[in-house]
Amino acid sequence: TKTHLQIAYRVENATVKALRVTLPGLGEEERKTVRASGAEVSDIVRVGDEATPDLWEIRFERRVLGNAAVQIDYQRSSGGATEIPAEGIVESVGVATLEGVRQIAHWVTVRASAHLDPQVDSAGEGWQRVDWSSVPAGLHDPLDRSMPALAFRAIEPEQALRVRVRRHRVAEALSLRVSGGEFTTVFSATGDAVTRAEMAVAVVVKSTLNVRLPEGARLFNAFVNGQSVAIVREGDAYLFHVLPPEEGTEAAVSLAWSTKAPAKGNRFKLAGPSLNVPLQNIVWKVVLPPGYSLDDSEGSLEFATIAPARVPDLAAYRDAEKLRREAEASYGVALLGRANAWKNQGDQEKAIKALSSVSRFNALDAAANEDARVQQRELQTQRAVVGLNTRRQKLYLDNRDGDPGFARNDLLEKAAERNPLLQGEMNYNPQEFDGLLQGNTQEENSALNSVASRIVSQQLAAEPALQAIHVFLPDSGNIASFRRSVQVDGGAPLELELKVSKDARVSWWLVLSLALAVALLAGLARRGRPAEAEVGHSH
Repeated sequence: TKTHLQIAYRVENATVKALRVTLPGLGEEERKTVRASGAEVSDIVRVGDEATPDLWEIRFERRVLGNAAVQIDYQRSSGGATEIPAEGIVESVGVATLEGVRQIAHWVTVRASAHLDPQVDSAGEGWQRVDWSSVPAGLHDPLDRSMPALAFRAIEPEQALRVRVRRHRVAEALSLRVSGGEFTTVFSATGDAVTRAEMAVAVVVKSTLNVRLPEGARLFNAFVNGQSVAIVREGDAYLFHVLPPEEGTEAAVSLAWSTKAPAKGNRFKLAGPSLNVPLQNIVWKVVLPPGYSLDDSEGSLEFATIAPARVPDLAAYRDAEKLRREAEASYGVALLGRANAWKNQGDQEKAIKALSSVSRFNALDAAANEDARVQQRELQTQRAVVGLNTRRQKLYLDNRDGDPGFARNDLLEKAAERNPLLQGEMNYNPQEFDGLLQGNTQEENSALNSVASRIVSQQLAAEPALQAIHVFLPDSGNIASFRRSVQVDGGAPLELELKVSKDARVSWWLVLSLALAVALLAGLARRGRPAEAEVGHSH
């Protein structure tokens, strides 16, 4: 639980150099996370004794008179719980006590992630439910403009507010969802088939997609957002990660596999993959072998249409491959531009992902791919340096008050106050990189760079650059389309049973036999024999 206090002081009559506040319910480890910030704030120090263990002192850089804004942040743990049980977890939300301050008004808001549902378990005297709009604008957190789940006004509360937090039952099921998909199957008269699945997957958080193919199937490839992915085989299932693209919330997932299912007479059975997520808006196109027509169909999809397709040739394949490569090159150029924009904006996470995609995509020329690879390495190394330096700053802050002879480093403390990573942020402005390293000697910065470079080298070496083959399925013969709007149980495979018949064609052997028979009859007629009898015998 992360707590953020936005305190608006009004100092009247006399200037003050420090103010005291009581932060209730903090343990030894939680006290190390307390941070104070503000335009006039210099530091926050715990000054309590055994009688008042939760008393803290906010110290200002100069004496203050008038309005003063103070922000205090700290974190609390929930007793080491690693998983939320079905009945939920009860959290106590208390208010800070501002010592020596009159006319105190408290507003308390509670926020939770999208997968959690906070509800009031019990509220004693002094807690009044209010709307978010009634909270003074000056107390809003400028870094968090989201709507809180709960909002209260506390007027001398007798006890802490008890909030029960439960996990949504459908949270895990909705982490991935197939919002649309198109399956294309080409099969031969013997029953052997190749299927390609193109799916749009709505992604809430990075999750694992579990795919089970029909019995005896052979997986050719798996692409996520146009890139090959590492696949783990677990029993009869294939597992791989699905994450949203750099922009948007829907990932493009592509699979291709082959099956060997001998036909039984004129019936062919086709089975789709079994997924661990629900599906909707599925279209399955089946390319019938040349010379065959569809008589009937059964299964979990409804018949939609059937249409003829032209016979593909080498030129059609080359045109399709050329269009695919041009689309990849256009996407790579746009992605490289967005990567540079994200880098300048300070969103290193998106920039690194985009540069990694460009360097592994191989859609651009060799120089552009190498440039993306170098930028990715430099950005990852800089990010690792900032992370190592943040750990060093936190270690300094946690131990500066415990030893009277501790050597203070004012520049390092100033850099720690400006470090967004210590405030819970994951990104930083690249122009502030040198400022985040203030207080370090040249030898310390060199050591940080050396360690960060080794870490990044190991990460890049361990990350495989997979390149799977692309499957081109030609459309020839008749194409039958089937549809299904929703399938909640993704573990149940889509199935089709087709009844086909071979088109009636005139046999060239029969034509030749008839021609020979006509020639023979003509010869017998010239010899004067009764052709009628011969004809009747021939029939």
